[in-house]
Amino acid sequence: MAYKVLKQIERQLILYDIFQQNNEDTRFSTINYHLPGITKRTLQRDIQDLAEAGVLRVYFSRDIGAYINCNANRDISGYSEGIQKRIRKKREAVMEEKEVSKKRKEHLERLRRLTTLMGYYTYKNAIELYFELFPNATERMRKRDFETLRHIGFFAGYDKWYETYALYRKDEYGIDNSYGVIRSKTGKLMYYVEEWH
Repeated sequence: MAYKVLKQIERQLILYDIFQQNNEDTRFSTINYHLPGITKRTLQRDIQDLAEAGVLRVYFSRDIGAYINCNANRDISGYSEGIQKRIRKKREAVMEEKEVSKKRKEHLERLRRLTTLMGYYTYKNAIELYFELFPNATERMRKRDFETLRHIGFFAGYDKWYETYALYRKDEYGIDNSYGVIRSKTGKLMYYVEEWH
């Protein structure tokens, strides 16, 4: 078996996928199941990156002991009035534009590109939206983006048979199953490398 170290961006995309796929509130134990041994501090940094990229709004509710996804299309009527108020506040919050380094700006832009490709924007084909929103992405950038998604269980790339770009999820990946991430003896998160056929 061949394992590779899980990169920060891959870990953040798995976390994004967990929040988007999970129809219930997400407990730390669920996140830890898919990303074994992730610390709460690392989790908070990853959530902050996804929030600054403008792709995810969640908050941790001490009342229920879980993270609540605050996406605008989610029904919140089952929550208490206090939690509903906090969800509405999170939805209306505008991220402050901060002065960030070039490297950080590139990382946040890459998160936006990759989460767009993951296809949670249901009103449009993910590949079409990707090309529309990021027309300046070079071929090299696209290849790197597609390769990153393949590491977490998506196929994304140019399909020579159909002569078009394609995106699909491998059946055995998703919130019900592990992403294939393990924790090594040295404490690093690793994933199993599998060739796509």
